[in-house]
Amino acid sequence: MRCVLLALLLASTAYAEDFSAVDFAGVTCGADDTSPRDIVVLPDGKVVEGKQLLAWTDSVGMGEAAKAKRSKVFEGSTWRGGWCVGESTVKAGKKSVTFVVTGAGELTGHGGDQLVGAAQLVSRAVPDKDAAKLPPPPKLAGKDDGGAWVKALSAGLATPETQAKLWAAKRTDLVLVGSAPGEVFKGAAAATTLPKWKLKLALDGGLRTGTVNNSREALAYVFSNVIATPVKGGPSVTYRAFFVLLADHFDETDEDKRPEDDTWHLVLAHFSR
Repeated sequence: MRCVLLALLLASTAYAEDFSAVDFAGVTCGADDTSPRDIVVLPDGKVVEGKQLLAWTDSVGMGEAAKAKRSKVFEGSTWRGGWCVGESTVKAGKKSVTFVVTGAGELTGHGGDQLVGAAQLVSRAVPDKDAAKLPPPPKLAGKDDGGAWVKALSAGLATPETQAKLWAAKRTDLVLVGSAPGEVFKGAAAATTLPKWKLKLALDGGLRTGTVNNSREALAYVFSNVIATPVKGGPSVTYRAFFVLLADHFDETDEDKRPEDDTWHLVLAHFSR
């Protein structure tokens, strides 16, 4: 996503492939499997939830099948929830395809070491030269009522200067994922890399958003298309994106002491095409 030609999704005349038969088993992030999930956005832009999600979760074998080779798993967490990124290589017909998955969810299990995924985005890593051939991702249908985190996200994405301030300061578990292979940035590199792309970013069309279960509404996620326009001018590119935001007062256990309009900062951003 370093330039206008960067992008990612799966359906185009150049990348027209049927991914309905792909074994997505193991395409998860987290030390343990991130199941059950509440909502998943697949590489073809399909939003899977409800009964479809149950069928999809069954079909991928809860992430335990051996066909997926996982690497570069990284997690971030607060005591109220967590987020993660992982890369998996699976077979798609005669080809091997690398997928990047990010997620956010509730921390459960002994010691809070299991991430139960509330939301996940699965995307295909595409080289910059191929990304330019892809069409824009379809807009998300409907528009959820977002809280203060959506307003904070929209304002914070506007310019490289506001993007630098949008990230949660001093956290070492920040995650930024671009659309090309190898574009996974962690910690301080995530916060500094996004502004260096010199893009004005704007949420576009419908969005799906919510808060992680049992996070006391302190950890939120947003799925939306994002229009990226170079600061110095040039054609815009539309991405499918997934964001995770953390309330500044997430560690305040006394709800009466939390401000009515909390301040939100970014901990994960994933851009795909």
